[in-house]
Amino acid sequence: MSEIIDYNEQDTLPVLESISAWPIAQKYAIYSVCISIFHGILPLVIDGLLGNRLFQFSGMIPIIAIFYFCFKEHKTNDLNGFLPFGRILRLSLYIGLISTPIIALWIFVLYKFIAPGLLDAIIEATRKAVEEKIPDNPDQVEGIMSFYTKWIFTPSSMTFFALFSTVPTHLFFGCLVGLFQRKELK
Repeated sequence: MSEIIDYNEQDTLPVLESISAWPIAQKYAIYSVCISIFHGILPLVIDGLLGNRLFQFSGMIPIIAIFYFCFKEHKTNDLNGFLPFGRILRLSLYIGLISTPIIALWIFVLYKFIAPGLLDAIIEATRKAVEEKIPDNPDQVEGIMSFYTKWIFTPSSMTFFALFSTVPTHLFFGCLVGLFQRKELK
């Protein structure tokens, strides 16, 4: 898991305040945005991915890899092998804050201009799932779908969800990966 080492005079520890996490966070935030755009384009190119649960969660694997390589690079190149948990939090937050507005803008443009039919396909897939769960009550299905189409499956609401879910998601995965890579002083 993580390492806690005893600091002595022979170790060379850089002063953390003098080393900015911002440049490396910018670099890996761009990678995060590129992966999100690529993951958003795939359902347009490959049929059958839209309702696939495995595909929905597959976008998390590259995000985990981004944090792994980000922490590894920062720890090795900038921090002489040390990576305190506070730096993990800072990098995760920075990457989330940088990538969030770009990803949200991408989602709006995707659903509003590039592929407005994608939301219709999502609505149809949701309708089928709701009809399977509630086969005996078509009025209830219509009520649920009316709510979804008015409040959930619109370009602006999808953008809103992206704005408020990207930073916590990045913080969660960053801290999760960071727990295995941190190296603290005792």
